[in-house]
Amino acid sequence: MDEIDFKICMLLMANSRTPYKEFAELFHISVNSIHKRIRSLVDLKIIQGFKARLGFSNFLNVSNIVMFGIP
Repeated sequence: MDEIDFKICMLLMANSRTPYKEFAELFHISVNSIHKRIRSLVDLKIIQGFKARLGFSNFLNVSNIVMFGIP
């Protein structure tokens, strides 16, 4: 893991939906290179997943939560 990989990890922790193109522009490398770096970080289990944060206040009603089996 080099400095760019570390920075990619930090940025993904802040916003895992950041487009690869944005990383490529920030680090002055190709989108393909960003993709390969992130894939490698996943393969090495440095990145162990990408999580979704739900805004429960935006659900229409509580029955949506019950219907999908969310405790």
